[in-house]
Amino acid sequence: MNIRLYNAKTDYSYIESWIKDERPHALWCANLMPYPLSEDSLSMVLNGIKEKWGAEAYVVTANNDIPIGFFAYSVNLSDKSGFLQFVILDDKQRGNGTGTQMLEKILQYAFKITKVTSVRLCVFDVNERARRCYAKVGFQEVSLTENAFVFKDEQWGRCSMVAICDKDEG
Repeated sequence: MNIRLYNAKTDYSYIESWIKDERPHALWCANLMPYPLSEDSLSMVLNGIKEKWGAEAYVVTANNDIPIGFFAYSVNLSDKSGFLQFVILDDKQRGNGTGTQMLEKILQYAFKITKVTSVRLCVFDVNERARRCYAKVGFQEVSLTENAFVFKDEQWGRCSMVAICDKDEG
């Protein structure tokens, strides 16, 4: 498993194929991009977060360089923290430990390469599978904003989670 920069020309079609309906799309991007996903809408959001926070988009690949996961990551140099956004795993990879391995690889990258002391992310409270996966690799919930997002007739809370660098990791 490897991490490399996202390349829209070669990687977009994989990401698009992972989002098969509107609810998973909303869970992934909080409707910051219209459904169905388009290369232009993804590029526009990625350019915006790069400009605003310096975030880069990455893919996680299997050993054959085929994307199996995607995330955006930014570093706040003033407090040595990282922030993950738009984390998604190919649904064919779910349920076999690949998501856990991917997150471990991302945290290893964050702590060893970018030298942050913590990594934050937000996840909707209804996304229990993702929350369990984040907790499994060391993320802890630090706050919950109830009813932060409305999807059709549902109201979702937003959980803020953080993973702290173990001295042995950094």
